[in-house]
Amino acid sequence: MKHLALFLLQAFLTGMVPSAFAGKSINIHLPDSPATLDWNGMVTNPEAPIIHLLQEGLYGFDPVTGKLVPQLAAGVKKSKDLKEYTFTIRKDARWSDGIPVTAHDFVDSWLRLLSPQSTSLYLYYLNDVEGARAYHQKEGLSADSVGIRAPDDRTLIVRLNRAVPDWEKIPTFWPFFPVRKDAIEKYGDLFWRPGVLLSTGAFVLESSEPGKKMTLKRNPHYPKGKSNIDQVEVVFDHDLKSAHERYLSGFFPYLQFPPPEVLSKLQSGKGVFQPPLYRNHMLVANARKYPMTVREFRAAVMRSIDTANLPLGREISLSAAKNMIASPLEGSGVQIVERADPIEAKRLLKASGVVVAKNFKIRIMTRMGEPFQGIGKRIQNQIQNALGFEVEVASLHPKEFSTYASLNEFDLIMVYWNAKVPEAFDFLLPYGGTSTNRRLQFDSPAFDRELELGILAPSREVAMKHFALAQKEFLVKERVLLPLVDEKATVLRSPKLKNLHFNFMGFPVLKDVILAD
Repeated sequence: MKHLALFLLQAFLTGMVPSAFAGKSINIHLPDSPATLDWNGMVTNPEAPIIHLLQEGLYGFDPVTGKLVPQLAAGVKKSKDLKEYTFTIRKDARWSDGIPVTAHDFVDSWLRLLSPQSTSLYLYYLNDVEGARAYHQKEGLSADSVGIRAPDDRTLIVRLNRAVPDWEKIPTFWPFFPVRKDAIEKYGDLFWRPGVLLSTGAFVLESSEPGKKMTLKRNPHYPKGKSNIDQVEVVFDHDLKSAHERYLSGFFPYLQFPPPEVLSKLQSGKGVFQPPLYRNHMLVANARKYPMTVREFRAAVMRSIDTANLPLGREISLSAAKNMIASPLEGSGVQIVERADPIEAKRLLKASGVVVAKNFKIRIMTRMGEPFQGIGKRIQNQIQNALGFEVEVASLHPKEFSTYASLNEFDLIMVYWNAKVPEAFDFLLPYGGTSTNRRLQFDSPAFDRELELGILAPSREVAMKHFALAQKEFLVKERVLLPLVDEKATVLRSPKLKNLHFNFMGFPVLKDVILAD
């Protein structure tokens, strides 16, 4: 008994209290299991919610106020010309093994992200950093050529090619969370495995059953606050009906992904929580594959789709998109999407010169699950009814989707975008010429120019004008994109769960959550 008492006292003093003594456990549901938790690498939305439970960056956005707040940084100083940003790392910032977080960790992480071997889809977010693009594109360049350095453990200096207002918002995005160089050197690309992964966020990864669940424990070196949750069981289940039944039984204290038949009957009210979410769905033409190479044919297809009729019934999670910027961000209310016109669509089809033979068809690729398959089916019916040829919808698992999307075997592809930075320009960046995450096989110097002018505009009003002009290049002139719907988050929540929040990307924030008895 004496040894047990001494052990508990030591555990209490070091903050490493066993979970049986520290708090409660909750189960949460995600549809898809992660392929990797290497946040510098090729990470998609199945992985990102878990990464956000495990890691933090220099700054983040408060899920309640939406304001930019320091996380691992204590603050930032900007040069007058807005070309140099100096971040100070918090004195008390710690990894889950108790070692201090340093500025060198960020340098190591970002250079790894920029290396020529990097597979990251999000390199273009660092395009404004001096030497970043050249370092990625050419083997053998010195790391000193990149404008990222750490003169000491607590000072991180970033030099930019040009003046960029509020650049500190960029490293809030998960690829720019720090890594530990010693962990990479010791474990290589397996540094993120259970029992090995080092965390800076509220939780650490204790164990994993691939395809089934992951167990997260409280990070003993992260401020616990008022939460009484010590363990999170992340359960993966693509069957949304099954997940809903387990929510009703009390197994899940909240459900982020209600099945479509439940969503169609929901109304805002008790037990229904709608946190902010900046996400839209887009139809993208493969303009390098015939017949989508023909502008009039693309226009015929796009004008046959009535986006106002894509949300059905009382679906509170979807609303027709007006342009490429997701609601409720500034600029999202400008009507750029033209109304469907089946008569004009038939005229454009005839003018295209594309011969619609007996076996002619086009192929739309989308993800499995909802709302993807439901929207795809509605688009399929609209095109077939208006233009009279066959439309095939191929619905793929998210992992297969990413692979086949790169092969360009589709005519049209349905994509969705979560804002990585809660700004209007973030919904245009993925389609620009410098993006490393493009699904659009079409280059437009005019789009790139207007986007650039908008990002560097002296006022929000001027920025919105340039963003609107950029969108018209793709939506009206070239017809390579069609914004479909903006998606809202709809969460079912038990009254026993308090302080549950979600960030603007739709990922749960559980660090302050309380589960009542």
